[in-house]
Amino acid sequence: MAARGKAWTTAEDDIIRLLLAKNKSYRQIAAILDRGKSSVGLRIKRMGECDQIGQGVLDMGQSDG
Repeated sequence: MAARGKAWTTAEDDIIRLLLAKNKSYRQIAAILDRGKSSVGLRIKRMGECDQIGQGVLDMGQSDG
């Protein structure tokens, strides 16, 4: 069975990590990536399950104040 929709790229995953670190909402991330809000939410959930989003990345945006 073929995959539905667009495949996620490594660059998009990196962008998600950076935008999460800057406390952007799923809706804002979706708009930047031209993806649906639910697609972004599912991708973030899957990235978290695979430990692709580490606490260090999430802490990165804390000092931007």
